[in-house]
Parts: sequence; structure tokens; C-alpha cells
Amino acid sequence: IKACKKSKDKFFKKGDSIFEIPDFIAEFDWKITDDSIELDDLELFRLRAALGEFDHVAGTKDILEKIRGQFDYDHSDELPTLADKELNLRSYQEEGLKWLWWLTKNNLNGLLADEMGLGKTHQAMALASALNSDPKVVGLRVVIVCPTSVVDHWFKKINEHASSLNPFVYHGPNRQRLIPDAPIYTMITSYGIILRDYRELKKTNWNLLILDEAHIIKN
Repeated sequence: IKACKKSKDKFFKKGDSIFEIPDFIAEFDWKITDDSIELDDLELFRLRAALGEFDHVAGTKDILEKIRGQFDYDHSDELPTLADKELNLRSYQEEGLKWLWWLTKNNLNGLLADEMGLGKTHQAMALASALNSDPKVVGLRVVIVCPTSVVDHWFKKINEHASSLNPFVYHGPNRQRLIPDAPIYTMITSYGIILRDYRELKKTNWNLLILDEAHIIKN
């Protein structure tokens, strides 16, 4: 890190060895002293992923507990309360929900990669329903982006199992008129519409973004 700060060169020499500076080291404006590095959440995550455990991490009790919470998923965590009682989850779906809830609490994103037919939609709806019952969340805003062919499927499933999420389909030429004036709503839309309307939609402070067939987002 010190070598990177001194020079923008991608390589530095120490003794008879030449080292390549990793891209993520060059990306951040690291705050360093003689014996420590000051890190934010993302920097700490990436540095630990590259280097493993650290000799010593200092901070307040709250910060240290937060760090432990972000690195170590606890399978024994209790299920969050759901606003919708119609969501009957199987045991493995409950485990998936606990993991998704842990990610959400720690401001992390995740990839739910269960096989087809095992209930990824149910787990995603349950996560939104858990947020809807969280007293810390006021005015829940959820956006679901999916292929056009399953927009109606999402709308039907949410109406059947998680109606408190107040779903609506954001699609068609007059879609701007479809946004409800409601404290809670779930917008279901397609990748094509997001591509056209993202400047307007990013003005909303969304609590949760769900990407169905997430590999499509690369385009």
C-alpha cells in the first residue's frame, strides 16, 4: 500500500523481488500510519478476502460486533418476523431466508442459486415481507426486475402470498401513471424498462432490489 501511494507504477521492487500491486489496492485511497491501516467496511472485506485473518483489529465495541456480524454468518439466528402469514416456508427455504436476512442487516448483496423449482421466489418474497415487518423500515419500497415473460407470474405470486407488499406492474406506454401513492409498494418491471427509465427510477430510495435471472443484468 505504501509503495502504491508513492508511485502509480503497477510494480514495485523489494530486494531481488518484483511485486505486482493488486488492482483493488490501487483503487482505494488507503489511510495508513506506521503500524495500522484505517478501513471502511468494503475495504476491510476486500483486504480480508485477499489476505485472510488480521493480527489485530481495533475499534469500538459496536464496530467490532459489526465486523464479526459481517464476516461470520450464524446459522442459529432466529427467523425474522414476516408481515404475511400466507408465506409457508419449507425448512431449507427458512435457512435461505435467514441467510438473506443476515446479508440485508449487514448491507451486503447475495446470489440465491437454488435449483429451479425450489422456491427462490418464495424466499425473495419472504425477505421483502420481513423488511415490511421491521420497525426500522418506514415506507417500504421494493423493486423486482425480471424477464418480461415472468412479470405477471411475480405479480400473481405476491398477491397470493405476500399481499401486504402492495405489488403493481410497471410496464407499458403509460407506466408512469401506475406508480401508487402509497406508503408501501412493490414495483415489478422488466430489464428493458429499467434500461429506459433508470434515471427516473434511481431517484427513489429503494429498500430492496431483487433481480430475477440476474445474469441478464450484465447486458
